[in-house]
Amino acid sequence: MRLLLLGCDHRLAPLAALGAVREHHATLSARLLELCRRGLAHGAVVVDTCNRIEVLCEPLDDAGAAACRDAVRAVLGDLPLHEYTDQGAVEHLIAVATGIDSLVPGEEQILGQVTRAFRAATEAGMASKHLQSLCARVTAVSRSLRHQRPQQGVPDSVAGLAARVVADHGKRIAIVGAGVMARAAAEELQRLHVQGLWFVNRTVARAEGLAQHFHGQAIGLDEFLAAPPAVDGVILALGGKVLHLPLDRLPHLRAVVDVSQPAVLDDAVRARRDLCVLDLDGLGPRAQAACRALEQWVADTRTLAAGHGKAIWNGLAHDGHNLGHVVTLHVEAARDELMKAQRSALSHLDQRMLAYVTTLVERIARRNAHLHIQDLKAKVFA
Repeated sequence: MRLLLLGCDHRLAPLAALGAVREHHATLSARLLELCRRGLAHGAVVVDTCNRIEVLCEPLDDAGAAACRDAVRAVLGDLPLHEYTDQGAVEHLIAVATGIDSLVPGEEQILGQVTRAFRAATEAGMASKHLQSLCARVTAVSRSLRHQRPQQGVPDSVAGLAARVVADHGKRIAIVGAGVMARAAAEELQRLHVQGLWFVNRTVARAEGLAQHFHGQAIGLDEFLAAPPAVDGVILALGGKVLHLPLDRLPHLRAVVDVSQPAVLDDAVRARRDLCVLDLDGLGPRAQAACRALEQWVADTRTLAAGHGKAIWNGLAHDGHNLGHVVTLHVEAARDELMKAQRSALSHLDQRMLAYVTTLVERIARRNAHLHIQDLKAKVFA
């Protein structure tokens, strides 16, 4: 077995440059799938988040590794790339999934993004049995390591950091967007006891759903641009074209923070020197200052990631017939689905009931996994 990991993150390139290549995600995946079909690679996974892109390949041999490099570089252009192989690739993937290399160390969403990337590769026919096993083991280790992250006084995501910045400039805040980043910003503002929340979205029903959950008010994007409410700050968390804020109709505005990728800030907003205006690149120094309390956790976790990476690599390279990872794979997939449901249909559950549902879901997942293992053994040894 061989592993090759190529990628770029916020430490190597501006986030604006990383955002510009996101539109080529489908092209990159298609080229890697073609390499798999030609027998040059057993599988490949593309992890694409707001502050990084990582491509993990399982090449057949040296020629396959060269073909994977060429495919990645052809799509990512002039972006500077880091490269890891075999055990080093596993260690780096653990660091990515744990979030210790993220703009906000230990960010909450990254583990789910890594899991979904492996799931997308599986659905596309690009995830080999080794890569599926790797996903299960890395996810379990990363979840355990992240649970040790200090929580008090530290933002848990880029959106959470953006919420803190905007809240420093006033308590009447509009969140434009209704996705994961918008919800994460709202959760942080709720922890900060900000009550004057407006939720803005092109689809009003989605804004109304967030407003009901966070006890705010909802408004459609067109109405917001035509007649905005009086707000002190705006958080932009949406995809698409540049958004032209009606500055002349926002006299109380003091801060605009854009966590969209790519950024949607328009030039008129960027030019305003009387406002606090930040995009993801501008949040970098703020993240360093806000997350100094995590430095020891990051150092300790990096050391632990190296140890786990060695153990996982040895297990993959020398213990290919071990089916024990199937249990972990089932449980992690169930947890991921539960986490998504918690943000929507199960958002009304209190912590006690959520803990009960989590225990029940994990128990069912383990039972199904053992049935799966019995079925696999029966087929292998029949």
